[in-house]
Amino acid sequence: MTTIIEDNELNTELQELYLVSKQWLSDLDFLENELEFLRRRFKTFDVATNWIDLQEITRIEKKHADLKAHIMDYAHKLEPLITETRQPFDLNLVETYAQIETELNRFSEEIQSVKNAALELTRERLKKDH
Repeated sequence: MTTIIEDNELNTELQELYLVSKQWLSDLDFLENELEFLRRRFKTFDVATNWIDLQEITRIEKKHADLKAHIMDYAHKLEPLITETRQPFDLNLVETYAQIETELNRFSEEIQSVKNAALELTRERLKKDH
């Protein structure tokens, strides 16, 4: 379903969606640094004997890149709706917002799981070294 933007309140809502998408991108940029740290950390382990390996990091990095591209596409769809008046738009933007939010939550849980595994592997290594 398409609608024409005429209402200032709707424009404000679209601006909020756009700002949220920019925050998501900022959060993903931060997570990119964490992923790089985890990749370096896992390289120091004997991955043959551990249940988490670099393939898991690679999978998460790909998911990170896909999610970032999805959010950027979403933000690019919002930009003209905000800057130009009377632009037709698809109400699926709200559904897309909810979908991205769900994906981000799952992604955060996955990264947390990997971080916990890296911490556990570090603890085990420290126990062996002492």
